[in-house]
Amino acid sequence: MLDSETIAQHNSLLETYRRTLAHLLQQAAQYGGEVFAPSSMGQGQPLGILPNPDLNQGTITIPHGGTLLLYTDGVTEALDMHGSFFEADRLYKMARANRETSAQELCERLLQAVTQYRGAALQADDVTLVAVRAQ
Repeated sequence: MLDSETIAQHNSLLETYRRTLAHLLQQAAQYGGEVFAPSSMGQGQPLGILPNPDLNQGTITIPHGGTLLLYTDGVTEALDMHGSFFEADRLYKMARANRETSAQELCERLLQAVTQYRGAALQADDVTLVAVRAQ
C-alpha cells in the first residue's frame, strides 16, 4: 500500500509529464507533402531520467490539412536484424506517402512499417507516435 505522500509525488510527476510530453518528443510537421522538423522545438530530452530537465518550448501553426507528428527516438532508432536504424528519412518518406490518411491511420501505418522493418529483431526502446491533423 502506498502512503499519501508517495501518491501525491507520483500524481505531481505524472501531471508534469502530461504537460510537457509534446516538448519531450521529437517532431515533424507536414505541409502540402513537405516534411520538416520545426527548429523552434529542439530535439527534446529523455523523459524520466533528469530530475529537472531543461525543456524546449515553442509554438508552431499547423495550417489546414497539415499534420504534426510527434515521435520518440524508439521509432527512428528501431534496429533491423543487420543493426541498421529505421531513421528519420524513412519516417518522413512514409509520412509523405500517407499524407491523405487520417492521423490515426498514419500512426498505425508508421507503427506497422517500424514493426516490419525490425522483423525478428528485439524491440530495444519504446515506440511512441502521436499525429495531429489540422482540419
